[in-house]
Formats: sequence, structure tokens, C-alpha cells
Amino acid sequence: MTDSNTVRLAAIVYERGFALDAFLADVCGRLTGKGLRLGGLIQVMSGIRGARTASITAVDLRSGQRFEIWEGPGARATDCRLDERRLVDTVPMILSAIEERVDLVVVNRFGRAESQGGGLIACVSAAISAGIPVLTSVREPYVTAWQAYHGDLAAALEPDLGAVMAWSESAVFATSAQTVICPEAFTLKQT
Repeated sequence: MTDSNTVRLAAIVYERGFALDAFLADVCGRLTGKGLRLGGLIQVMSGIRGARTASITAVDLRSGQRFEIWEGPGARATDCRLDERRLVDTVPMILSAIEERVDLVVVNRFGRAESQGGGLIACVSAAISAGIPVLTSVREPYVTAWQAYHGDLAAALEPDLGAVMAWSESAVFATSAQTVICPEAFTLKQT
């Protein structure tokens, strides 16, 4: 992957079992505390029993609004899974944040839905097209699809608070430091 100091797209590459949701909530809280305007989603799991999750809620970073995105148990105990329709219902909020030019877009995961071209991948693309940095996360078995998506144009970050904060602040600063200079401003006026 590319040098993490020069790109505006990064993924925290983590292993199964890492407490990603709590980690991202901490990162987002710290960035917001520094005055950065965030858009996007993080998720909160609840009711974990053994290997099963009873509920996953997506939380909009601008409004705090919560969306249930987990399908409950079906005929079998293993039928619990992400409800992609409910996840896609959050897309307008993320696109609105992009239109409002937030400093950083956070998409909690590049997972199965995104690896198949769905989920929140359109929001990632929209933010990149708008010049807004994007922070996400990825784990196996989705790393190969993630690499195919970004074509070696994203930074890979360790799940380390210092590294993620440094990349986020650097990406936001690089974006805010871009200035459009009008050539007429440098034209000498004859008096």
C-alpha cells in the first residue's frame, strides 16, 4: 500500500477478535474533541452471547442517530446477519455529510457487502471524489477485495491509536491546506 502520509484513504487492518467498534468510537471521540467534523458511521454491538451478536446498531457520527442493521435469528441460530437494506438506508446521511464538506468520513468496515460492490462502498467513492479523506477498517477475508478496490492507493494502518490519529489529522490537514489561488491576484495593477 501507499505511504500513509500522502493518501486520503486508509484502512485499519485488524484481526478477528480485535475490539474494533470500541477502538473506532475512541478515535472518533478524540478527533471530534480536537474540533474535527466527522461524517459517516460507527457501529455498536450489544447482547453478545458466546459467538453470537444479538444486535448491531449503526450510529451516525453527525447526529448520533442510531439504526438497527442486524437481522435477528431466523429458522436457525446461525441466521443472524447484517441487514444490507437497513445499512443502505444510512447512505443519504453519509452523502449529506459529504455535501456539507465534513473533515473526515468514517465508514466502520469494508466487509462482505462492500467487497461485493454494495454496502457503503458508494459513500467511500463519493467522499474520495469530493476530496474528503476516508477512514475505514478491513480484516480477512476481505483484504484482497479491499486492495482490488483501491488499487494500491490506500494506506494500511495498524490498529494503534497513535497511528490512526496521526493519519487522520494529517489527511485532514492536507485537505484543508489545499488552496485555490486566483491568478488575477498576482497581476500587478498599473496606477
